[in-house]
Amino acid sequence: MEDYARILDFLPQGHPDQSKFHREPLAYALGVDEFKLFELVPKEGVGLSVGQRVYIGKEVDMRAEVLHVKRRVGYEELTTAAQKELPFVIAETVKEKEDKFVDFFNRAQRWRSRTRRKSTGCSSLARRRSPAGEDNRQAACHRAESRAGDTTTKSGMPDVVATLIT
Repeated sequence: MEDYARILDFLPQGHPDQSKFHREPLAYALGVDEFKLFELVPKEGVGLSVGQRVYIGKEVDMRAEVLHVKRRVGYEELTTAAQKELPFVIAETVKEKEDKFVDFFNRAQRWRSRTRRKSTGCSSLARRRSPAGEDNRQAACHRAESRAGDTTTKSGMPDVVATLIT
């Protein structure tokens, strides 16, 4: 569950597609923990800026800027401005928790490579590459394990997250 979100776009006059009688101020936001996309209703008279971090959790007393979360939205439902701001807001969010994301993606990469190796069998992989003997099989397994090391860099992390969201 998301407790905080970053604003992607703020529409103080409401969404232009809604009828004038039903319009209310809206904001589109990106959750900072699970990268969920939300449509928010801000409190009366509050001005929100792009990239601003707001509380959207269950504690109503802590919500200074947001009245309530209206709904979750998909990428296609975002305004064009929100879609254009998304990569920059993702980059800010990832920089905030950089070590957490790099560690997660590296562990996922290692797990994926181990799963792939188990399905082919490390020893069969080694036999295909070098039929000589036991030492060569172990060397081939060690080479495969070293290739499965840390492959995600901090600079490429926002691109990975943006790809997953869109």
